[in-house]
Amino acid sequence: MIESRLAHKAPGTANRPAHPEHGIARPQRRSARGPVERRKARREPAYDISEICFVGKRPPVTCLVHNISTLGACVEAATSELPERFILANYAKRLRAVCQVVWRDGRQFGVRFLTEPRQMV
Repeated sequence: MIESRLAHKAPGTANRPAHPEHGIARPQRRSARGPVERRKARREPAYDISEICFVGKRPPVTCLVHNISTLGACVEAATSELPERFILANYAKRLRAVCQVVWRDGRQFGVRFLTEPRQMV
């Protein structure tokens, strides 16, 4: 009986992650016009090759910035072994910012900018 309930997905939940406690997909919040956007700043698609830089002698890690806003970004790296804080250098947009990881999903993660993104010279 439990297995059949876990296999069932409610309408509008096909691509939503399962709730961690009981494995059933969470319904997406919607308004009359579609999904509700809860972010404070609008994210722009980026798909920019960037680097995650560290303090010290550790070499930078190449990453892909999926989208970016004035407050944060969605980033994918070849490794999930990253510290909670680092410097994101986006060479396509010539921006550099100190970041803090706010969520992780395997190799993809969301960051919040702790400093305002600055133009690189």
